[in-house]
Amino acid sequence: MSIENEADDATVTAFGYRQQLRRSLGFLSMFTISFSVISITTGIFVNFGFGITNFGPAAIWTWPIVVVGQLLLSLVLAELGSRVPIAGIGYQWGARLVGPSLGWIIAFEILAAFMLASGGETLLLISPLIASVLNLDASNTLLMTLISVGVFVLVALINIFSVRLTARINNVSLVTEVVGTVVLGLILLIVFLSHPNHGIDFLFSTSNPARNPAWYGFFLAMLIGIFTIEGMETASDLGEEGIGVRRAVPRAIIYSVLISGVLGMITLFCVALAIPNLEKTASDAAPIAYIASYWLGPIVSKIFVVCIIYSVFALIVVSVAAMARLVFSLSRDNMLPASGFLVRVNDRTRTPVNAIVVTSLLFIAVMLFAAARPNAYAILIASTPILAYSGYLLIVLAYAFRRDRIAHLPTGFDLGRWAVPVFALTVVWLVGALLVLTLPSAFHDGDKTAAGVFVVAIIWYFVWLRRRIKRGEAGRSLLHPSGMGAAPDASTGA
Repeated sequence: MSIENEADDATVTAFGYRQQLRRSLGFLSMFTISFSVISITTGIFVNFGFGITNFGPAAIWTWPIVVVGQLLLSLVLAELGSRVPIAGIGYQWGARLVGPSLGWIIAFEILAAFMLASGGETLLLISPLIASVLNLDASNTLLMTLISVGVFVLVALINIFSVRLTARINNVSLVTEVVGTVVLGLILLIVFLSHPNHGIDFLFSTSNPARNPAWYGFFLAMLIGIFTIEGMETASDLGEEGIGVRRAVPRAIIYSVLISGVLGMITLFCVALAIPNLEKTASDAAPIAYIASYWLGPIVSKIFVVCIIYSVFALIVVSVAAMARLVFSLSRDNMLPASGFLVRVNDRTRTPVNAIVVTSLLFIAVMLFAAARPNAYAILIASTPILAYSGYLLIVLAYAFRRDRIAHLPTGFDLGRWAVPVFALTVVWLVGALLVLTLPSAFHDGDKTAAGVFVVAIIWYFVWLRRRIKRGEAGRSLLHPSGMGAAPDASTGA
C-alpha cells in the first residue's frame, strides 16, 4: 500500500469507519466524475432552447454570471470536501457540522434530486436520441421505456463490476463532452461564417418567441447555467475511493466548474451565432440538433448525437455511483431501513453492491412512474435544481456557522482570510438562484414537488429516525469535540 493510500485510509479510520472500498481513482478520474455530472453537453443540449425562447440569442450572456456564482460555491465545497473526504457527503457534511438530523434532510433531498433527474435524462434524452440514430420510433413509449430500463441495468452492472470501470467510462466522456460541445460549436462557426445570414449583433438581441419583457426573460435565461453547472461536489462522494483525496477533491471541484464554464461559453457563442432562424430553432424539440442538421446535414450531425448519447450515459453511470455511496454512507450510521443489508461491500469487487442495486431500482421506479404519466416529468425535473440548490444553501450556512469545529482538520485547500467574503457572496448567490428557480409561475408545480420532498424527509425523521437517534441506534456520526466522528466499525451494519 502506498503512503498516500495509508494516509487516506487513516482519514477514514479517524472518522470512525473501516476502509472497505477500493482506492484506485487518481486526480483525472476524480475530475472527470465532477465534470461528467456537470455535463455541459447534457445541460446545454436540453436547456439552450428554453433560454433563447425566453430571452433570445442574448440568453448566452447569462452563462458567465452563473459560472461566477457556482465558482464561489465550489470554493466553499472544495475546502469542506478536503477536510471531510468521506463517502456520501450529502449526509456526512450535514451530520458532522450540525447533527444527523440535518445530514438526513440534505441526503434525502440530494438523493431525490438525482432520482428525478436521472430518470428524465434517460427516458427523455438518451432513449429518443438512440432511437434517432437507429431510425426507431421515438414516439413509442413502451420502446423508450424498455431502452431506458436497459440503460439502467447496464449502468448498475458497470458500477457493480468495479469503480475503476466506472472511472474509465467517465474518463472517455471527457472526450465526448468536448466533441459534443466545443468541437461541434467551432465547426458550426466555421460553416456559418462561410455563409453568414446575420451579424455579431444578433447575439445581443433580446427579441424572443415567448414575447417576454427583457428583465423577465433575463432571469429565465439564467436557468441554462443554473440547471447545468451543478454536481461539482460529486468527486467528494467517491472520496473513499480516491488517492490523495485531500488534494484531489478540491482541485476536481474547482477545475470542473472553471473548465465547464469556459467550454460552455465557447459552445454557446458558436451555436447561438449559427442559429439559422430563431423562431424555428426555438420551436424545435432539440434546437442544437436542428442547428447541426441545418448546417452539417443529417449524417454528420448524427456523429455529434452519438457523442451526446455517450456523455449523458456517463452522467448516469456516475450519478448511480454517487447516490449508491450516499445510501452506503447512510447505512453505515444505521439511518435507513435494512441498513445491515445496504452497508455490505463485496469482498472481490469492493463495491457496495446492495446499495448500487437498490439505488438503480429506485431510479428505474421513478422513471417508470413518469413514463406512465407523460406530463409528470416536466414537473419532476423542474424540482431537481430547487432541491440541489436548497441542499447547497443548507451546507454553506451550516459550514459558515460551524466551520470552527473542523478548522483544525488537515486540508489540501484553505480559504484563509478570504473565507468570510466568499461565504457571504456564496449565500447571496444561492438565495438569488433559488428565487430564480421558484418565483416564475412556470415553476410553481416544481416548487410544490420540491416542498413535498422536504415534507416527506421531515415526516420520516420525526416518525422513524428521531427516536432511534436519541437512543443511539442511528446517526452515529455526531461530531466529537475533536472534530472527528466516532462511529462504530461499519462492518457490523448495526
